[in-house]
Amino acid sequence: MYIAPASVSLIFLITRVWDAINDPIMGTIVDRTRTKWGKCRPYLFYSSFPLLIFTILMFSPITMPTEGGKFAYALITYVLFITSFTMVDIPLAGLKPLLYTEPDDRNKAMSFSSTFGSLGSLLAVDLFFILVVLFGGGNDKKGYFITVVVLALLAFATLQSGFFTTKEVVPVSPKKVPFKKTLMAVLKNKHLLIVIAVQICSIGISAYGIMLPYFSKWNLANSFSFGKFSVESILIPALSTATGVVYMIAVMITPYILKLGSKKKMFIIMSAMGFVFNVISFFCGYENMILFICIRILAHIPPTITATIASYMIMDCLDYAEYETGERTEGSTFAVNNLIMKIGNAVFSSMVMLILGLVGYNAALNEPALRMGEHMMHNYPEMLNGIFALMTGAPAIGCILQIIPMAFYKLSDKKVNDMVEELKVRRAASQPAQEA
Repeated sequence: MYIAPASVSLIFLITRVWDAINDPIMGTIVDRTRTKWGKCRPYLFYSSFPLLIFTILMFSPITMPTEGGKFAYALITYVLFITSFTMVDIPLAGLKPLLYTEPDDRNKAMSFSSTFGSLGSLLAVDLFFILVVLFGGGNDKKGYFITVVVLALLAFATLQSGFFTTKEVVPVSPKKVPFKKTLMAVLKNKHLLIVIAVQICSIGISAYGIMLPYFSKWNLANSFSFGKFSVESILIPALSTATGVVYMIAVMITPYILKLGSKKKMFIIMSAMGFVFNVISFFCGYENMILFICIRILAHIPPTITATIASYMIMDCLDYAEYETGERTEGSTFAVNNLIMKIGNAVFSSMVMLILGLVGYNAALNEPALRMGEHMMHNYPEMLNGIFALMTGAPAIGCILQIIPMAFYKLSDKKVNDMVEELKVRRAASQPAQEA
């Protein structure tokens, strides 16, 4: 629609604020839902309809006669898309701990789910622009629209399949818990708050993904040539695919790594390993691309495992909440977690962009220089070194910082197993009363 950059910036600001606000709202709604299908599962069926519609509308190749009309259409469809996405995302996250009563089964299922969920995202990102070209035949608007319709229909089909092929086996109290009580149960869950603090401290690890497009475009500009294709159009999918494959493998092996020690112990060990590999990557540089890729693969494995372990711990904290209060708080827990992490990521992304500017990045100057064939490393060494330092140094710092709150985490694996057994007894005892 060729909307002015200032208008796009305002659209992003409004929608990001709304995205942060609507998570707790949806979490409360989920925790107060009581149906014969459960409290999270129904939303996979009903919410997938508006998600399908608003995703397609957001990419519809329409024309507007005025800038105000373009702005209004883009803003409204984006807000509706984000709202409908939250209506799926929060219940989907809350559904996972309700599908299994055994922690080990739950952890393996979560790893399996995360692996294939990542595969879907990876394929969508890597194939998106290829599909745009194939479907559009030179017409980008047509290509975008048809590609999004195809992906949206696939998403709709899988969400519908999820509704019809899953079952919530963890019973939920038939009573609707007041919002204040649910929220207080989340905020008083000391173990959960520590895990959230761990995730906040680990935000620096995301700098690798943030910097990857900049690194591919600028640091490697003079190292590769792909004819009519830009360096980043080839290297970003290639490097992100390599990272994605490593992520999937690391997530899948996490349950088996935990056989070597407790969640807390393995988290700390993997954090230390992630720090070491990122430091090695920083000092080795990227002149030897084969060595660089090998080290980055090694550096990506430990943080993926620690993030997976942290997600297991959140599930344990949900059992702890039920053990202490008798209430399940999946919706509010994931809503609060999402809210805090979105704010943290927004602040961190802003800091990264600020630092990028301080090390000399200025697209208005760099783009013409690149097109004119200037040698990036000779003319902009401070910028390139800053990009690489952010890409490797920030993840190293994140790996170390996340150990600090983890040291205070006291919910042991033995305690979790004991709670699970006690909860089974309580649920069995309450079942006849609920049925009566």
